[in-house]
Amino acid sequence: WFWSRLGEHRDRINNLYFDFVFLLRALSKATPALKEFDFSTGNAEEDERTRVLVDRLLSSDLIGNCPASRTFDESLLFNGDFAGNPRVAEFRGHFRNVSRILDCVSCEKCRMWSKLQVLGLGTALKIYFWIMKFGLMNYN
Repeated sequence: WFWSRLGEHRDRINNLYFDFVFLLRALSKATPALKEFDFSTGNAEEDERTRVLVDRLLSSDLIGNCPASRTFDESLLFNGDFAGNPRVAEFRGHFRNVSRILDCVSCEKCRMWSKLQVLGLGTALKIYFWIMKFGLMNYN
């Protein structure tokens, strides 16, 4: 399965790698905010479990070993002024279009997984846009 769907297609492997690093870099940039975030659901046991899992994720080697110099430097893509950056509107528009297109996928399982993936990448973009808006691009 792997070889026929991914292994024979270098561009698909490259896209997976880019998505993975893009998400890791966004998570790395959001680490300070996530460490301070109050995960309060009203259930003390669930709150503690969530805190432990988030701390474990944020302290993993994957996050710590993902510097821009060796992977993906988002400042090259999202440089300049947030308000005047045409890429911000362009990315938002593309994500809306992709989401609308996914609504037309007839297989419910495929639609759900696709929407989940787009949601993850959209969340990463929101982190980058937030960092740009408040001038924190060089944080990590």
